[in-house]
Amino acid sequence: MTSFLVFCSINLLSQSLGTEDAFEAFKKKDYANAIRIFNKEILKDSTNVELYYNRGVCFSKINQYKEAIVDYSKVIAMNPDHFEAYLNRGIAYYRISNNQKALADLDIAISLKPKDERSYVNRAMVFTSMKHYTEAIKDLDVALKIEPVNLEAIFNKGIVYLSQNSYPAAIISFKSAIEIEPTFVEGYFYLGLAKQFNKDIVGACSEYSKADEMGHPDAKEAIKKNCKK
Repeated sequence: MTSFLVFCSINLLSQSLGTEDAFEAFKKKDYANAIRIFNKEILKDSTNVELYYNRGVCFSKINQYKEAIVDYSKVIAMNPDHFEAYLNRGIAYYRISNNQKALADLDIAISLKPKDERSYVNRAMVFTSMKHYTEAIKDLDVALKIEPVNLEAIFNKGIVYLSQNSYPAAIISFKSAIEIEPTFVEGYFYLGLAKQFNKDIVGACSEYSKADEMGHPDAKEAIKKNCKK
């Protein structure tokens, strides 16, 4: 089931030509080229914490989570208070199904920056994958107290409710996510799913149709299976 996980943005502190080129490659989503540039820069300056962090972000972007973990771990060894490294390493551990290490890193991230909602959003999704729904909702409520219009927190709260078969609550969350971002295609698809499970087939098909118009990859199949012509 879909959930949102929020990676930190690439954090380029050095203004050298090499890192500027890496930043441009990153903006173009040419992560492999950005990694090659960071490799060269690390050979020039192996003590620059942010180079390892930036390369780790690039590895995360191409789903090479084990390589990302190595880089984030290097950052943490050099700077034990690097919030973003703990946050992103926690996400990477989650992506390789190591939930306990993910929770440990996200706990530390929260201790370093208790007012940053991203850690709570991401820890909630780890809790959700472990079926610890009460803890997940608590974290998402904290995130929304910090940032009331956080799309990821609102959408993921819907995911938790859906996982609990609490369909009316899920519908409210997905509608709220769409109100924040009317072009949010996942919001429409999952609103359709929640309505379908809540026995509102007409309403579900309406949402699936909107998701299909917006290009959701699973919407056509949902319409084919559930909606009469």
